[in-house]
Amino acid sequence: MAEKIKQVVVPRKRNTQAKKLEIPKIDWEKVRFYGRMAMLVGLAVGCLVAVAFLYNQVASLSAFQLHNIEVSGNSRISSAEVEKSVKQSLSTTLMTTSLKSLQQELQSFVWIKRAQVTRILPDTLRIHIEERKPLALIRFEGAETPVWVDDEGVTLGEYDNALDKELPPLVVGFTKASVQTDKDENLERIEMYKQLIGAFDGGRKKYSPLLEEIDISNLKDIRVQLSEGSVEVDLGDRDFRARLTRALDILTTLRRRDVAKLKEYKFLDPQILEQPEQIRFISVVHPTQIAIKPAKAAHVTTDKVAVAQKER
Repeated sequence: MAEKIKQVVVPRKRNTQAKKLEIPKIDWEKVRFYGRMAMLVGLAVGCLVAVAFLYNQVASLSAFQLHNIEVSGNSRISSAEVEKSVKQSLSTTLMTTSLKSLQQELQSFVWIKRAQVTRILPDTLRIHIEERKPLALIRFEGAETPVWVDDEGVTLGEYDNALDKELPPLVVGFTKASVQTDKDENLERIEMYKQLIGAFDGGRKKYSPLLEEIDISNLKDIRVQLSEGSVEVDLGDRDFRARLTRALDILTTLRRRDVAKLKEYKFLDPQILEQPEQIRFISVVHPTQIAIKPAKAAHVTTDKVAVAQKER
């Protein structure tokens, strides 16, 4: 018979000690600090709102309506055009108008390079215009009417005999810029034109007034047309002043029929000597050889004369 085992159950000891409830301490210094900060932020926001409200109220007063527009520095564009553009772009009052927007609007005019707009309270705008300066009078390929361009290649407008007192040589060889390549080539031609004018007018005597036309379509072969006799002179790509001077001296010698001096140039063509006024082409590119061609057709009125007659 199995022996009975007695099982003795020992009860666990209970923790009779009650846990104490821990209550966090309040940092009253932080509470006061954050309270002050919230109050200051609220005051700041309130002040900003009040200032904005007061600004809008003051800016809308009739005293700040635009009454005067002072325009200076303009000659090509009239003050009336400037004032009209400003008034169309003006918002409610002078105080609320963006000066930057006005400047951008004015600089959209072709002749205006820069515009400085100043607000003179309570009712005046002061506008100083820096206009683009015409550099060369050019004729685009396929176009009939010459136009001005500046040193940045910007097309400005037609010749104005009221403002343009002297008619410069007409420049040909430019293309209407449709792609970046055309723009770059035109800028190269502008640089060449400046180089040519600097050479022609860089000495005691200015030779540009003697020129009817400058052909810079080929930068390696510059040609000019003289006003007197409409003679085309081939100058090549260098020594422009020296070569032009030489060509003028040869033509003068031919017209005077100075045989003795013509021997220095080794040129004794009887046909040319008999009718020197018929010369229409001379090349002085070669240092020792001179090429001269007589006219093949009757004289035709040149573009420069046509432009002057049209403007009159």
